[in-house]
Amino acid sequence: MLSSDLKPLQSLKLEKHVVNLLPTLDPYLMGYKDRERYLNPEYYNNVFDRSGNATSTILLNGEVIGVWDIGEKAEPLIKLFLFKEVERRVLEKVC
Repeated sequence: MLSSDLKPLQSLKLEKHVVNLLPTLDPYLMGYKDRERYLNPEYYNNVFDRSGNATSTILLNGEVIGVWDIGEKAEPLIKLFLFKEVERRVLEKVC
């Protein structure tokens, strides 16, 4: 790293809650054999099929906290299925 890059990097303000919606078959989830660093083993079958293919997921600070899907005509545009309760402002970032 160049010393001239250090000051701008140190002045960055990181967000407390970073939320990402990953699509089905995203390589971030499928690229690792050991998945416990970002997914509680309790929810493995909710995210991966028997072949190891991942569904669309919701990440909070790099941890899978749920899955999402596109709704039908009469349903909301995006359906969320959270594995655990999250703070309201996190949910607002997802929506």
